[in-house]
Amino acid sequence: MSFWISITERVDLYAIEQNGELLEAILRDFFPYLKKSAKNAQISAEKLGVYIPFEDFYSTYLLATWKAIEDYRLEKKKKELKFKNLFLYRLAIAEKDVWRLYKKSSNNKNDKNGITYDAGRWQSLDPGFIESQSSVEIDSTIDLKEMVCNYQKQEPLDGFFFSLLVEGFTCSEAAKIMFSEKDYHPLVRKRVERMKNRLKKYLLQEKYFINPVTNSKKSQHI
Repeated sequence: MSFWISITERVDLYAIEQNGELLEAILRDFFPYLKKSAKNAQISAEKLGVYIPFEDFYSTYLLATWKAIEDYRLEKKKKELKFKNLFLYRLAIAEKDVWRLYKKSSNNKNDKNGITYDAGRWQSLDPGFIESQSSVEIDSTIDLKEMVCNYQKQEPLDGFFFSLLVEGFTCSEAAKIMFSEKDYHPLVRKRVERMKNRLKKYLLQEKYFINPVTNSKKSQHI
């Protein structure tokens, strides 16, 4: 059985049952496909001289996959719809959304249509430059989105939950989406608490501190 036939059958079943565990399993099956797509998108950007992190594409693609599944579930009853077509459409939009994060207006006549992607241009750092900066204390603040993207590489499903929070969903809303539950009941709260504990453990292991200031040069703070 082909990947798309198998996936579509399971998405059809999810549309009927709305089972959170089934949704998690479907998303997990998409991981290899999304990783390959994200890597290809990153390589395509590099060929244009623009560096966009793999994690930016991957996390956005994962969110787009969930949106495609939910759109399919809601729209399937109203009209004839092919999940594969909807998914690929969502993925194409997601790729454009990632590029949009790096797009800026430009007054340079050499930039096409007054647009530049300087935010993602390669910065060449030779050993001499790095050595000259070694005595300078560097503030290694990392933004929340980047932290979640890094965490998704280790815990994709947990990372998906926290990416929803970054997108502006409340903890209750994100949990309902993640587990396909109508209410934020005690069982869901426990699952969320376990995800939070795993994230805290990761932050400690990776030396992230949820504090505006850190005295350690080797630590990153968020």
